[in-house]
Amino acid sequence: MSNLVMDKKFVCTEGDGNHNKFWNVKVYSDGILETVYGRVGDSGGSTRKDFGSEDSAIREAEKMIRKKERGKNKNGARVSVYQEVEIVGTVSANNNSKKSVGKSAWKAIAQGDSEVESLIAMFDKENVHNITSGTSLTYDETTGLFSTPLGVVGQNSIDEARTVLSEIKSFVEKKKFTKEADRLAEKFMMIIPQNIGRTRPTLKTICPTLDKLDEHNSILDSLQASLDIVLAPKDDDSKDDTVDFGVTLSVLNDKKEFDRVNKFFGKTRQSKHVCHHLNMQKIFVVDHKTMSADFEKSGKSIGNVMELWHGTRVGNILSILAKGMYIPPSSASHCTGRMFGNGVYFSDQSTKSLNYSYGYWSGKSSNHCFMFLFDVAMGKSYTPSSYGGRNLPKSGYDSTFAKAGQSGVMNNEMIVYKTYQCCPKYLIEFK
Repeated sequence: MSNLVMDKKFVCTEGDGNHNKFWNVKVYSDGILETVYGRVGDSGGSTRKDFGSEDSAIREAEKMIRKKERGKNKNGARVSVYQEVEIVGTVSANNNSKKSVGKSAWKAIAQGDSEVESLIAMFDKENVHNITSGTSLTYDETTGLFSTPLGVVGQNSIDEARTVLSEIKSFVEKKKFTKEADRLAEKFMMIIPQNIGRTRPTLKTICPTLDKLDEHNSILDSLQASLDIVLAPKDDDSKDDTVDFGVTLSVLNDKKEFDRVNKFFGKTRQSKHVCHHLNMQKIFVVDHKTMSADFEKSGKSIGNVMELWHGTRVGNILSILAKGMYIPPSSASHCTGRMFGNGVYFSDQSTKSLNYSYGYWSGKSSNHCFMFLFDVAMGKSYTPSSYGGRNLPKSGYDSTFAKAGQSGVMNNEMIVYKTYQCCPKYLIEFK
């Protein structure tokens, strides 16, 4: 039986009038070399040739790749330059290696609780329309994964795309649609392939506004969650290839504790916040083994542990459950409101944090949203006299406590700079 031994995908967004092209080269163990080519989003054409052996086919494939990357055809003439796309998986239901991996992930988190399993499935489904309606991402209901037209891109590509978007952001803010900005737009489309037909990508066509920039960041959020699922370790003892995230959710059935948390939420509920009309519906207990272990080992001893709120978009919840909290570079395009340094942001004012979940700043509000309640080891806190995070965290302090009316903010903000200083306690549903 012939096995696939090489599978590389390339994209080109510049050159002649036929922009946004892909080229895929495959080599099989029986010496067959196959190429597939066309415009991103189309099935394209293909060729197959038998080179007699695996080694011969690989040598020929590598020769073809060098020409594509240098931008030269077989006659040496200068043509479009192709860039390899880092693809780690597909969402095809026929791909047995990824069979039902999304649903297995839901089951692993739910641990037999059908209500929790439905909740996790809903996170995907609610996000599907928002993502697929405005992008060329595809969604596979069998696996629960998002994909570009060429497949699920890898971590290096997602990180590189974040960096490019952060550079694009300044051009969008200033409405500077220059050649340099267009080159960044082309670069982004080569990293994250999308179906734009024959149109050459320019900043004005793919990202003319900050709302569109936020949409591209949503694409990366969804691809990140998909990648986390694709690469999550499998349970070796499971017969159904269950994904082990090391995290479980369970419904909180303790009425006394529910009432306590609800009262805690209502204590700092403010009518000036647009989400103040939302009410707590259910509380889900979060058991994140890695974050809990790190908090017990390194965080709790710092002291001054506080219960604090953390609001986030629905598209980020699965990623947080899969990988824990992550502190992205301060230059990242999706980092907003980081006025007090590069850390994890919380608040003791409930509706301040819930505004993030509600979608107030993104302009896409939802009356059905979720917010985390964390245990946070603040330790010794520094309170700045104004906003600005260049010199934060302050030497000798464990955290920053930006106070409303004192630190240049309207609501309290608490920031820690090490992820082991925080541990998720509850995920709370609001309507």
